Amino acid sequence: MLASITAGSLAGRFGHRARQAARPFIAEGLIHNVASDAHDCRSRPPGVLRELSAEGLTAQAPWLTWEVPEAILRGRAIPPAPPWPAAPAPARRGLLRRPRG
Repeated sequence: MLASITAGSLAGRFGHRARQAARPFIAEGLIHNVASDAHDCRSRPPGVLRELSAEGLTAQAPWLTWEVPEAILRGRAIPPAPPWPAAPAPARRGLLRRPRG
């Protein structure tokens, strides 16, 4: 099964929850292409590379934005994925709170 994700979800344009959901999928190599979800030049302009770079995915960008989409359109096998960076550690909450009492 192939999966696609929007660059805006990685950048947090659709909120914190969407970003937190997107990041593990990317880190686990479960995403096969990234799209811009562009609607116009102002509210949702085209762009993908900036978001991928901000997530440390510059090395994976050609695979996510060109190689896989081209293979799909040409009816070819998906090329092997590049190595993925490690998933960021989840934020810990409450570690610095003082005990109640």
